[in-house]
Amino acid sequence: MKYAVMFEPFDKLEYVCRPIETYANKKDYWLSDSTPLLFNNKCMAQMEADKWNTGIVVEYMESNNGKEERL
Repeated sequence: MKYAVMFEPFDKLEYVCRPIETYANKKDYWLSDSTPLLFNNKCMAQMEADKWNTGIVVEYMESNNGKEERL
């Protein structure tokens, strides 16, 4: 099982995603449809969630058709 972090920047929850590498190799932003940042254990996910005012840890798994499921 994998864990992801979600936060509420506006009126709906969004995943904290893996940063996109820029031309200068800075990893400082992502697009909302980017790949979610996944964690192997809940403790590590909670450490990331604590960085966000509205961060929560959710269980994350991919279904067989490649779409994510949130539990």
